[in-house]
Amino acid sequence: MDQLTPGGSYVGQNLAGQDLTGQNLSRIDLSKANLQGAILKNVDLRGANLTGANLSEADLTGACLRRADLEGVNLDRANLENADCGAAKLSHATLRSANLNHASLRGVNLSHADLTGAKARYGEFRGAKLQNAILVGVDLSRAELIRVNLIQANLEKATLRGATLNNAVMKEANLTQADLRPDPQNENCRTQLISVKLSKAILREAQIDRCLARRSHFADADLQNANFTEARLLNTNFEGANLNGANLTQADLGGALLTKAQLVGANLRATVLRGASLREANLKQADLTQAQLQGAYLHGVNLQHAQLSRIYAKRANFNRAQLQSANLQYAELINASFEEANLNCANLADARLNNSLFGSAILISANLSSAVLIGASLQNANLESANLQGAELQGSYFKSANLSEANLQGARLSRAKLKRANLTQANFDQANLRGTDLRYAILRSTSLNRVKIEESDLTGADLTQASLKNTNLSRTNLSSTILREANLQGAQLTGADLSDTDLSHANLQRAKLTRSKLAAANLTGANLQRAILNRVNLSDAILTQANLSHAELIRAYLSGASFDRANLSDTRIGSSYLVGVNFYRANLTRAYFGRAYAYHTDFTEAILNSADMRFTDCTGAVWQDVQVQQTLFGSNQGIPKEVRDQLTGSLWEEGESNLHYPATGVHEPDIDDRLSDFQDALDRLDDSIYRLEDVIRGFQERGRYEIVNYLMQRGQIAKRLHEQLTNQKNRLQAEIAVSTQKEFKIFIKKIGKNIHNISELRRDLDHNCLNAHSINLNLDREEIFIDPDDIHISEDDFQDLEDDLEDNSEDDLDT
Repeated sequence: MDQLTPGGSYVGQNLAGQDLTGQNLSRIDLSKANLQGAILKNVDLRGANLTGANLSEADLTGACLRRADLEGVNLDRANLENADCGAAKLSHATLRSANLNHASLRGVNLSHADLTGAKARYGEFRGAKLQNAILVGVDLSRAELIRVNLIQANLEKATLRGATLNNAVMKEANLTQADLRPDPQNENCRTQLISVKLSKAILREAQIDRCLARRSHFADADLQNANFTEARLLNTNFEGANLNGANLTQADLGGALLTKAQLVGANLRATVLRGASLREANLKQADLTQAQLQGAYLHGVNLQHAQLSRIYAKRANFNRAQLQSANLQYAELINASFEEANLNCANLADARLNNSLFGSAILISANLSSAVLIGASLQNANLESANLQGAELQGSYFKSANLSEANLQGARLSRAKLKRANLTQANFDQANLRGTDLRYAILRSTSLNRVKIEESDLTGADLTQASLKNTNLSRTNLSSTILREANLQGAQLTGADLSDTDLSHANLQRAKLTRSKLAAANLTGANLQRAILNRVNLSDAILTQANLSHAELIRAYLSGASFDRANLSDTRIGSSYLVGVNFYRANLTRAYFGRAYAYHTDFTEAILNSADMRFTDCTGAVWQDVQVQQTLFGSNQGIPKEVRDQLTGSLWEEGESNLHYPATGVHEPDIDDRLSDFQDALDRLDDSIYRLEDVIRGFQERGRYEIVNYLMQRGQIAKRLHEQLTNQKNRLQAEIAVSTQKEFKIFIKKIGKNIHNISELRRDLDHNCLNAHSINLNLDREEIFIDPDDIHISEDDFQDLEDDLEDNSEDDLDT
C-alpha cells in the first residue's frame, strides 16, 4: 500500500495485515480503522487518533504512540515491545495477551482497560492511570509502576516480581494470588511497595515474600493467607486489615500499625514487631514464636491459644490483652506490662518477667513454673490455682493479689510484698520467704512446710489451718496473726513476735520458741508438747486447756498468763517470772519450778503431784484445794506455816532460802514490769489503729465512701478507747507511786484486766482490717460481695470495754 500521509484521515479504512513499518503517521486519524495483524514497527503515531480501531495481533514493536488517542482500541495479542506510549489514551482499550515488555507507558491512561494475560516485563508505567483496569494474570515483572493509579484494578494472579510500585495508589485493588516476590533471576531485586496506598485492597493468597513495603497503607485490606515471608514492612499501616492465616515469618514490621487487624492463625514466627501497634488486634491461635516485640503496643489484643514461646518483648504493652491458653514459654518479657490482661491457663514457664506489671491481671491456672518475676508488680492480680513452682519472685509486689490454691513450691519470694494477698490453700512448701511482707495476708489451710520465712512480717495475717511443719520462722513478725488450728509442729520460731496472735488449737509440738514474744497471745487448746519456750514472753497469754507436757519454759516471762485447765505435766518452768499467773485446775504433775518467781500465782485445784517447787518464791500464791502428793518443797518464800500445814502429802526439805526476793510484799520492779507490759499493749493497739487508717485510705482512693464512713466511725471509737486506756495507765502509775506494797496486788489485777481488754480490742480491729481486705479483693466482682456489716467491731463490744474502764477507775483500792 502507498505510504499514508501524516495528519491524514483514514477513518474506518481496512488496513488489516498492511506493512507500515517506519512510516510517519503522526496526528493521523485512523479511528475505527481495521489494522488487525498490521505491521507497524517503529511507526510514528504521535498524537494519532486510533479510537475504536482494531489493532489486534498488530506489531507495534518500537512504535511511538505518545499522546495518541487509543480509547476503546483493540490491541489483543498485539506486540508493543519497546513501544513508547507516553501520555497515550488507552482507557477502555483491550490489550489481552498483548506484549508490552520494555514498553514505555508513562502517564498513560489505561483506566477500565483490559490487559488480561498481557506481558509487561520491564514496562514503564510511571504515573499511569489504571483505575478499574483488568490486569488478571498480567506479567509486570521488573515493571516500574511508581505513582501509578490502580484504584479498584483487578490484578488477580498478576506477576509483579521485582516490580517497583512506590507511591502507587491501589485502593480496593484486587491482587488475589498475585506474585510480588523478588525477580527469580536476581533475588536481590525485590518488589517495592514503598508508601503504596492499598487500603481495602484484596490480596488473598498473594505472594509478597521479601518485598519492601515501608510506610505503605494496607488499612482494611483483605490479606487472608497472604505470604509476607521476610518482607520489610517498616511503619506500614495494616489497621483493620484481614491477615487471617497470613504468613509473616521473619517479616520486619517494626513500627507497623496493626490496630484492630485480624491475624487469626497467622504465622509470625521470628517476625520483627518492634514498636508496632497491635491494639485490639485479633491474633487468636497465631504463631509468634521467637517474634521480636520490644516496645510493641498490644493493648486489648486477642492472643488466645497463640504461640508466643521465646518471644523478645521488653517494654511491650499487653494491657487488657486476651492471652487465655497462650504459650509464652521462655519468653523475654522484662519491663512488659500485662495490667488487666487475661492470662487464664497461659503457659509462662521459664519466662523472664523482671519488673513486669500484672496489676489486676487474671492468671487463673496459669503456668509460671521457673519463671523469673524479680521486682514484678502483681497487685490485685488473680493467680488462683496458678503454678509458680520454682519461680523467682524476689522483691515482687503481690498486694491484694489472689493466689488461692496456687503452687509455689520451691519459689523464691524473699523481700516480696504479699500484703493483704489471698493465699488460701496455696502450697509454699520449701519456698524462700525471707523478709517477705505478708501483713494481713489470708493463708487459710496454706502449706508452708520447710519454708524459709525468717525476718518476715505476718502481722494480722490469717493462717487458719495453715501447715508450717518444720518451718523456720525465726525473727518473723507474726503479731495479731490468726493461726487457729495451724500446724507448727517442729517449727523454728526463735525470736519471733507472736504478740496478740490467735494460736487456739494450733499444733506446736516440738516447736522452738526461744526468746519469742507471745504477749497476750491466745493459745487455747494449743498443743505445745515438748516445745522449747525458754526466755519466751507469755505475759497475759491465754493457754486454757493447752497441752504443754514436757515443754521447757526456763527463764520465761509468764506474768498475767492463764493456764486454766492446761496440761503442764513434766514441764520445766524453772527461773521463770510468774506474777499473777492462773494455774486453775492445771495439771502440773512432775513440773519443775526451781527458782521461779510465782508471786500471787493461783494454784486453785491444780495438780502438783511430784512437782519440784524448791527455791520458788510463792509470796501471795493461792493454794486452795491443790493436790501436792509427793510435791517437793524447800527453801521457798511466801508460804506461811498455816498454808504449809494445808499442803498435805508434800515433801519438805529444810534449809535457808537464798532467793533474790524477800518473803513479804510485792516489789516496785514487779509493778514496773507490768506497767511496761501495759504500755507495750497500748503501743500494739496504736499499730492496729494506724493499719486501720491505712485500709481507710485505700477505700478512699477507690471511692468506696460507704465503707470509708463505717470504718472511720470504728477508728474514732478505737482512738477514744486508746486515749481512755492511756489515761487509766497514767492514773495507775501515779497511784502506785504513793501506794503501799499491800496495795500492789490490786494494781497488778487492774493492769492485767486492762491488758486483756486491749488485746481483745486489738484483735477486733485487726479482724476489721482482714474483712475490709476481703471487700477490697472483691470490689469489682459481682459474684462475691461482702456487706460492710460483716466488718465487726460492734458498738456493744466497745461499750463493754468502756464499762470495764469505768469500773477500773472507780474501783476502791481497799476492795
